[in-house]
Amino acid sequence: MKRFLSLALALILIFALAACGKEAAPEPVDYTGTYDVIKIDAGEASADEEAMQQLRDLGYEAILSFAADGTGLMSIAGEENDFTYDAEAGTINMNGADSKMEFNEEGQLLISDGGGTMYLEKRTEE
Repeated sequence: MKRFLSLALALILIFALAACGKEAAPEPVDYTGTYDVIKIDAGEASADEEAMQQLRDLGYEAILSFAADGTGLMSIAGEENDFTYDAEAGTINMNGADSKMEFNEEGQLLISDGGGTMYLEKRTEE
């Protein structure tokens, strides 16, 4: 009986310690690659999918490129701006302001701040 009680207490202790263990940290999201801007919702400065397609049809790109080192380049209609991003925090810093980054159900990358949301689709690797 003592052996059974000792074994039961040992098992209870093992399960209690396992329950108190740390959860594994989530994997950082991999943002690297080049994304096409497909839509911008920003009040007066909005551009729907049709307007963005017209821009591309005129030969202008609207892209964001994310490098693995946390830096990137935004190029819209020939105007380029550097940015930095933090994959772990899910933030991007453009023009001195932080914005939130997240993927929606459709797999689009959303960059949102108080001024609006930019919708991006990742280019397939060629």
